[in-house]
Amino acid sequence: MQIVLHAMKKMTSPWTKSLGQLLGAANVITDAATIEANHAQGVKPACLCAPANASEIAAVLRFAADNKIPVLPRGGGTAQGIGGPPQAGALVLSTKRLNRLIHHEPGDMVATVEAGMTLGEFQTALALNGQWLPLDGDPHATLGGLIATDRSGPRALGYGTLRDLVLGMTVVNGDGVARKCGGKVVKNVTGYDLAKLYIGSLGTLGVVTEVTFKLRPLAIDRRAWSIQGIDISGGVACLAKIAALNLPLEQLDAYIVPKEAKANIGAMAAGTPAELDRIARELSTIAQTYSKAPVPSDVGKSWNDGMQLLNTVPSFASGFQIRAWFPRSRSADAVKILSDYAVGIWLNSDNALATFARSPETAATLAAILAKSGFNYRFENAQGLHISEPFGPARPEWPLMKQIRSALDPHGILNPGRFVV
Repeated sequence: MQIVLHAMKKMTSPWTKSLGQLLGAANVITDAATIEANHAQGVKPACLCAPANASEIAAVLRFAADNKIPVLPRGGGTAQGIGGPPQAGALVLSTKRLNRLIHHEPGDMVATVEAGMTLGEFQTALALNGQWLPLDGDPHATLGGLIATDRSGPRALGYGTLRDLVLGMTVVNGDGVARKCGGKVVKNVTGYDLAKLYIGSLGTLGVVTEVTFKLRPLAIDRRAWSIQGIDISGGVACLAKIAALNLPLEQLDAYIVPKEAKANIGAMAAGTPAELDRIARELSTIAQTYSKAPVPSDVGKSWNDGMQLLNTVPSFASGFQIRAWFPRSRSADAVKILSDYAVGIWLNSDNALATFARSPETAATLAAILAKSGFNYRFENAQGLHISEPFGPARPEWPLMKQIRSALDPHGILNPGRFVV
């Protein structure tokens, strides 16, 4: 192993020096601590580079293409467990220096921001003008990273997904060309809405450098409720019953603990006190059918209190996760499949995130069962389990996706092996 690592070090040294001449030596980092901190699923890169703008990113990608170096775009590093493992000895391209709020127009409720800004930083800046981006996520995640992984979160129920919130973006594709798609106003007609193509692409089509978002005003008031003490089948039915009422909820989900055969329902809404009182009455009526507690608990009006309760993802230190998507009518089927093996399940109206004890046998069994279910799914944080199809069996649209990838990343340098293309 020492011989291999030594050979790799000698092999990569010339191009890391050349890259340093391109960006400045201080922006190409190869020290052991940085390499260790920027591993993905246990695989270490050769170096980390930190371009300052889209032009430098384009130069890095052209350099990587000329030298056949795999590139791993990286923002906050909060979603490295998604997709397959990267190639060893790659170049990590950090977007953290692209962190400016370019333009915020409160009157139009739109903002343009560099993709390396974190979600937390963006929300803080918007709040100064009484607005916010209605998106769940790790506050340390960058906006570009959220777009690459399409991590919209449960508040998509009330505000839509990232595809509904993004107006336009600038992307540097794998050929080193910066391209703009969409626009910077809510009403714009620009032909194909190519911005949506990059959302959920896991960085395989290009590096997002700039994004324009639709915003919302901060809520007058916000409350979160929890309906507890329900069995699993009752929890699924209760969730469906509430969803069918089309209440103006921001968020609605269930936290299921299969071992205890229990489910807790969480709901969150924003509005005037009168609107929130009406929602509370509706929830109370439904709760009496499914729960021993006659009235749902109001667990706090603050944003932080509600998010802490409702965004508690099942955790298991040595586990892996599966995220599955399905029609609302098949929620019970999905829960049945997952609960036979899961430590915990976080169920929304059309998807679930389940956590399992780490086991190659469990992973293989679940992969086989889910492949027959017709659900779309992916394994997450499955390092070391050697999942052959982390995104499930091949689907009819994948050949077209590969053609798009070939057009936008002709040299195949962006995140090779990490996605389905």
